[in-house]
Amino acid sequence: MKNSIQYFLLLIIWPLVILIVGMGSMRKKFASHWYQGKAEINVFDLKQMRYGESRKGKAVMIFVAEDFSKRRQVKLDDPSGAGADAQKVLKLNMTREFLTGVYPYNTMLSVFTPVYEEIKSPKLVTSVTEWCGQSFIQLNWENNAYQAQLLFLF
Repeated sequence: MKNSIQYFLLLIIWPLVILIVGMGSMRKKFASHWYQGKAEINVFDLKQMRYGESRKGKAVMIFVAEDFSKRRQVKLDDPSGAGADAQKVLKLNMTREFLTGVYPYNTMLSVFTPVYEEIKSPKLVTSVTEWCGQSFIQLNWENNAYQAQLLFLF
């Protein structure tokens, strides 16, 4: 019986302890890198298909960790005073800029992904601006579904 308990502890409990301690270490590494008030910027050469042709341009991806309001779904100005409304997110802003012959296309995508919670991104926003007009789409996760706001100006 004693050997069975020891075997159980070695095979089941010990890996769980290592996993829990390791996750704490991963959180510390993540926090020490991302919570410095800095952003990571990546710039790429872009090949974008538009009007049946490959167009050249630039894509920029900007990652930054920030405090986010769960209720209002915007960046928090005072996270220390927000209490349970505060949520740590990793925000991605991705822009694309390319020419289609005469006029430019500009797109932007913003995605807010929770860092410490395994839930859907609470907010996704995209916009497209070009000479024919503008479009804006925002998705907010509310009541177990995405609620959409759309605006098209042509």
